[in-house]
Amino acid sequence: MPRRGGNKRKSSSQRKAVTVARKKTSNKQRQSIPRAAKRHATDTTDTTEATTSPGCSKNKRSNLSSAAESQDKKVCITQQVPRHSFDGLGGMKDLKGEIRRTIVRPFAHQNLAAFYNIDTPRGVLLVGVPGTGKTAIVDSIVTDLRTLGLNVRYYQETGSCMSKYYGETEGNIRDLFQAAHAGPTVLFLDELDGIGKARSGNDTSSVNQTVVTTLLSEINSLDPSKVLLIAATNNEAHVDPALKRAGRFDRIIHVPLPDPESRREIFNLYFQKKELEITEKQMDMIVKSTDGLTGSDLKCLVERVHFRAIERVFPSGIWWTKLSEKEMEKKKKSASKILDNELNAVIEQYLKDRNNEDN
Repeated sequence: MPRRGGNKRKSSSQRKAVTVARKKTSNKQRQSIPRAAKRHATDTTDTTEATTSPGCSKNKRSNLSSAAESQDKKVCITQQVPRHSFDGLGGMKDLKGEIRRTIVRPFAHQNLAAFYNIDTPRGVLLVGVPGTGKTAIVDSIVTDLRTLGLNVRYYQETGSCMSKYYGETEGNIRDLFQAAHAGPTVLFLDELDGIGKARSGNDTSSVNQTVVTTLLSEINSLDPSKVLLIAATNNEAHVDPALKRAGRFDRIIHVPLPDPESRREIFNLYFQKKELEITEKQMDMIVKSTDGLTGSDLKCLVERVHFRAIERVFPSGIWWTKLSEKEMEKKKKSASKILDNELNAVIEQYLKDRNNEDN
């Protein structure tokens, strides 16, 4: 009997034929899709699933956070390589002798120091304006200790322990001091006025309170026979008084600006490194004109004098032009001579720039 609509019921053989035809058509359509499109569809699906899945997203964020924290700790407790030695530091003759006698020798020869009842300082605080060579002095102390046969570790905190997250700064400080406990170690806290900022009754920041408290606790736990603690600051008044008391930083050394004799020695070192020839008359003039400048200023001044000489030899300024070896040697020799007018112009311009910065 015919169904509604006038369509007759299909037999089983007809239904099988239709099913086979549909499968063939579907296979042909799949084969016509390029492989790249298939890969793109798969990648998009995987990315979508990863993005829309809350658990996966949360795990990824936690993994990234853990990796960042681990990286921060690695930066904070990475051993440093000293780049200076006392022989390479110009000037500071009396200061270098004092540091070697009262700090380096007692720490390197502790048996002899104990026999003569000489105490190793628990902490040394270097105070001076920026550019006077405080970091270079610490590097030189490490170099001196290793020259004397003491294989010291060298850790330096220059703000890498500071974190914007609550409690992480204190944790980084504890990790740093824990690494130093292994000894023998030189632990250098640069810019102590930043991490050990003075607390006051008006200070409502609980973060600074806990950071300084943690720092005090860790310093008290140090063994002076294993760890030589050195810190530096540009502003001693901003350092918490509890840090500066005897038993923590019991030796405070003021690093002064270079005097005329020190400036002459510093200039000789830098001019020799640049292979520049300078007369005695020129040296007297530059030493007299640079009163009140730091060691970093003197180095920068020599750099400018050297570059002015290079520009004179290469009027077009293109000193990187490929030349023959003979011609390069000739140019270099010509640039090694300093002209009076160039020296005067560089000094005058540098002092002018410095005055503008101060104002």
